[in-house]
Amino acid sequence: MFQTSQDILNLTLAGAIALIGIFLAWALAEAAIALHEVNWLVRDARRKIENVERVLGAIKEKLEHSAGYLAVLATGVKSIMENFFGTGGKRENRNHS
Repeated sequence: MFQTSQDILNLTLAGAIALIGIFLAWALAEAAIALHEVNWLVRDARRKIENVERVLGAIKEKLEHSAGYLAVLATGVKSIMENFFGTGGKRENRNHS
């Protein structure tokens, strides 16, 4: 089967090259799977960030709309307090002598 040591060397080199090829194919497949997982994680993170941005935008919009009513509400509370206490916002000085 093997005539010379060159034949054994060639067979050994062929086996080593085949093993290297199998290892490289396996490594490439693992890298592709890892990149697929990273792609999925990035897509999921992007969706979650978009949802957070949407919620924050809705909160901002509600706060902006309620800020306009806050001045009206403060004026109303002030007038109610003035009518309730009857002082018009001024303190009376009472001298108890």
